[in-house]
Amino acid sequence: MSLRRRPSHSLREARRGRLGALVLTSGLLVLGCGSDPAPEGESYLLTDLEGGTAAPSAVLGSATGTATPAPADEAPTGTELISRIGEAVAAFDSVVVTRGNGTPPPDLRAGFTYGATNDFAATVFLGPGTDEMLVERVDGTLYVGDADTPPQPVDADEVAPDAGGSLPALFVWSPLLDLRAVLTSAGPVTVDASAADGTAYRFDIALGALPRPSTIAPGRQRGSATATLTVDDDSLPVQLEISYGESVAVVGYSDWGAPVELSVS
Repeated sequence: MSLRRRPSHSLREARRGRLGALVLTSGLLVLGCGSDPAPEGESYLLTDLEGGTAAPSAVLGSATGTATPAPADEAPTGTELISRIGEAVAAFDSVVVTRGNGTPPPDLRAGFTYGATNDFAATVFLGPGTDEMLVERVDGTLYVGDADTPPQPVDADEVAPDAGGSLPALFVWSPLLDLRAVLTSAGPVTVDASAADGTAYRFDIALGALPRPSTIAPGRQRGSATATLTVDDDSLPVQLEISYGESVAVVGYSDWGAPVELSVS
């Protein structure tokens, strides 16, 4: 992390004023739709799907113990995929995650740490001709800024309860727990071993099983969705695509283990 000299009081007040305008008027609040209330400031990275506390290394561990591998000629279950992927990602402590609709550029690109910490540094794309937003979470505090304003702290109670969009989700975001929730609710799995980036697993999921608020399905969508998870030869996730109604969410995973640069110290 880089260290930064503390700004003067007048400069801090000017930045806070600009920050308020950024948070209230930017498209950061309308990347998705819905009316989820502002969440608590505590991340759910270390919380399992039943609401209990899990060790960092168990975030993607099997909820029912070690899964028995499926025979070579059978498709794995969601629980078996959790076990395989959990073992693979345990060798690292960071990942670059993108989120969009499959059309470049993605809405969100973040370097995310997991295990000992849950910090991240993200760039949020708001559309052509609009400055990108810079969002970081460090030690449980969310910071928001842009190219002209260094990231400044934002409290959950500063976000309108009906703001919707991606900002409420970023207070508590954990891409690994999102993935665990998807696989936990997976229906019967089919396998495409000819996928360009590895092996693709296709299955239906329950949208209601996703942690809320969600960066994958903003709002309170219910019902089923179709998911395609592609993993590489080392069982590391490459891409997760979820389709529901006319909406498509595409989450990309890359650069496992790469350093995450945080400007906030």
